[in-house]
Amino acid sequence: MTPYADALEEWDEKVGDNWDEPDSLKLDPKTWIQEDPLYTNQKEMVTDILKSAFEKMRLFMTRFAPLLEIYWRNKQADLKILVDEQLMNPIDSLQNTIRLFNHYHEVFNT
Repeated sequence: MTPYADALEEWDEKVGDNWDEPDSLKLDPKTWIQEDPLYTNQKEMVTDILKSAFEKMRLFMTRFAPLLEIYWRNKQADLKILVDEQLMNPIDSLQNTIRLFNHYHEVFNT
């Protein structure tokens, strides 16, 4: 904002004195900031920010994709099947399911 304020201060001084009319009566802020590093390097800065964001997204997905898959599979599970009377080994099935959920509990805690 400092380049804008400085240019406006110069403009204010011109308005009070006798001055020649400029080519254009519109203020062009681009001429005030064209030498500023934020303006000249903006394309590289935006590119770096986007690359960093995508790298963080990839890291997030590699770390949490297995956990998200476990969560999704658990949401899809129909636990009513464990109490089905036609289940061949209901006690074994229930124990294995409890072991699996305990394992998932440990995975999510770590």
